[in-house]
Amino acid sequence: MKVHSRLSSVLPVVLFSFFAANSYAAVLEEIIVTAQKREQNLQNVGISVTALSGDQMRKFEFNNSTEVGQQIPGVTNFSTMGRGAAAFTYIRGIGQNDFGDAHESPVVGYNDEFYLLPQTAIDFGLFDLERVEGLRGPQGTLFGRNTTGGLMHYVTNKPGDLFNGYIDATYASYDEVIVEAAAGGPLSEDLSVRVAGLFHEADGYIKNRGPFPDGSDVGTYAARGQFTYEPTETFRVTGKVQYGERDVIPLYTDHEIVSFDPATGLASNNPGGVDIFGYSESQLGVEEPREVWTDSPQDLESEAFHTLLRAEWDIGAVTLTSLTGYLNLSRDNIEDCDGSINFLCIAAFPFDTEHVTQELRVAGETGQFRWTTGLYYLYQDADAKPYAELVTGIVVFDAPWTLETESISVFGQAEYSLHEDWTLIGGVRYTHDEKNFETENRTSGAFVTPAANFTRESVGGLTNRKEDLISAKIELDWHPTEDLLVYGSVSRGTKAGGFNNGFYSIPTPEQVPYGDETLYAFEIGMKNTFLDGRARLNAAAFYYDYSDFHTYNWNGLGGAISNSDASSYGAEVEFAITPADRLNISVGVALLDSEIEDVTNGTVVRDVEMSFAPAFDITGQVIYSWPVWNGDLEAQWNFNYMDNRYNNNYNDPASDLEESFVTNARLSWLSANQDWEVSFFVKNLTDETNLIKIFVFPFNYRQAVYDPPRWFGGSIRRNFN
Repeated sequence: MKVHSRLSSVLPVVLFSFFAANSYAAVLEEIIVTAQKREQNLQNVGISVTALSGDQMRKFEFNNSTEVGQQIPGVTNFSTMGRGAAAFTYIRGIGQNDFGDAHESPVVGYNDEFYLLPQTAIDFGLFDLERVEGLRGPQGTLFGRNTTGGLMHYVTNKPGDLFNGYIDATYASYDEVIVEAAAGGPLSEDLSVRVAGLFHEADGYIKNRGPFPDGSDVGTYAARGQFTYEPTETFRVTGKVQYGERDVIPLYTDHEIVSFDPATGLASNNPGGVDIFGYSESQLGVEEPREVWTDSPQDLESEAFHTLLRAEWDIGAVTLTSLTGYLNLSRDNIEDCDGSINFLCIAAFPFDTEHVTQELRVAGETGQFRWTTGLYYLYQDADAKPYAELVTGIVVFDAPWTLETESISVFGQAEYSLHEDWTLIGGVRYTHDEKNFETENRTSGAFVTPAANFTRESVGGLTNRKEDLISAKIELDWHPTEDLLVYGSVSRGTKAGGFNNGFYSIPTPEQVPYGDETLYAFEIGMKNTFLDGRARLNAAAFYYDYSDFHTYNWNGLGGAISNSDASSYGAEVEFAITPADRLNISVGVALLDSEIEDVTNGTVVRDVEMSFAPAFDITGQVIYSWPVWNGDLEAQWNFNYMDNRYNNNYNDPASDLEESFVTNARLSWLSANQDWEVSFFVKNLTDETNLIKIFVFPFNYRQAVYDPPRWFGGSIRRNFN
């Protein structure tokens, strides 16, 4: 395969860089994370975590949250309809594959410890960040809320006691313009502030040969203000207000032909064929990837308002923390869901939600004993009006719904030093969830079912779900030396059930709700720093055993989540080294094998792989700098390779995303006083055409979305200190 040959050319570059290095080198920087709700050295945390600093993300040219997974092994993330629609994140093959906005994902997002409930909220522009932490595996004990797969935690830069700031301007391919700025510092002895903003626009890279503008453009605008008030040494308050909006033409989907095997019901690619209406892209000369001819325009507008108040009070050896957050988010969009000149499918997904969270926790340390305990409350009120017309309006889907969620939990985790080398960790969380959901699925014609009007008046108590969930963890850490951690853990993760929503294909009202899922996760790992601090090797292996795994599949003209048993096992290995002064090399590898039992597409029943669960992926980078022009010139090269994986849980051959490979390069100059930086970059250096999304329709076509082409750019940055 072409990608395999490219990958085989990558590894010698990494190895040559290592063996050609000098014997002298600086040590690796310490990485601080808050994976256990307190600041710790990553090497002392018995969790599989990858952390990227804000500076690293900037040098990777990550502009959106959906790009971060490119340099975190075992993580896949993308947006369904383009920036601002909804972010789908998978960790170790676990994620939410249903685009219904009433669902919660098993891989969740946090921003400064605030839970980002709708998946739309996890799709945002990146600016003025301190770091992002990717935590693999169930994290329900401390973070809670359905984190059976893991979480992504985005941490913003906070106000400090010294003035600093920057302004960063970028111009790139497709008339991309990015302006990012931030400034902050003390206003008095006990009050500091920080403000930051983002302006990001670009033309679309998906060429529409019809009368409408090109798709997948960028129009992101955001601002954030924060303050820290510390009147005493034992009391401090941090507040944040943030607003963001997007106005874009979403990505168009290529209209690629498939055929269905009547014996299995599975779809396969049929590049020489036509859909059931006799159309193919070759008839209009738009058969190349990233080219379409549509009969309808597209548009997406969204806005979000978020506030967060954090108060901390040190009372002797105990710290009391209160975290109060609020998010109001709305999205309005329309899409041409067939990507062709024919009126086969047009859909809209207006969505509004607001939710508030309150966490109170107490943490302390006494001798060999460290503990954290607390209470958590969440309330959400959401509504949506998904609508679609098929085949010039012959079939109409109209499925407005409302959802009210209320959740309260109590949690605790404790660590006890059994010996100077051994630590025992245990934690548990009890959660009570209550959801009220109603929908009038006003679908026309033969697609109407008894489940269509799922209202309290028509189905009674089925519209209400009450659940009691238990998450727990026990872990044993062994520190034989200061630089080596070996750990093993057993975790019980839970994810609340919910309601199928939107365009569901369900015959009876009893199948609209789906039950909670339970995961038992077994993990062993090690973290080792060696060569006098110049090298770091972290590794983890896991086995997952799921009961009632949330399995989503699209059947005909609608989709639904059902409960199935599932299992998976795999491993991650991350290696970083500074073999010579000014040279840094890092490589990450993830391995995965997954299975969902007894999945049916209505024709056959079989065991399948989880969607978006590649058997192998590898990331890496090489950075080298040298003094020049009264400053430092730095060259960076990075790559991401991902094995083939399926877009759906039927494992249709037509949903195979195939292997993907992306490599990027960046050259920058930083002045000696670090006030000025000038950089040039190329993303997708070898101009690969990689599939990132497929959606199979029964009309003998699939929606296909490809990643952006080769992208050149340059930026200039002014730092103020």
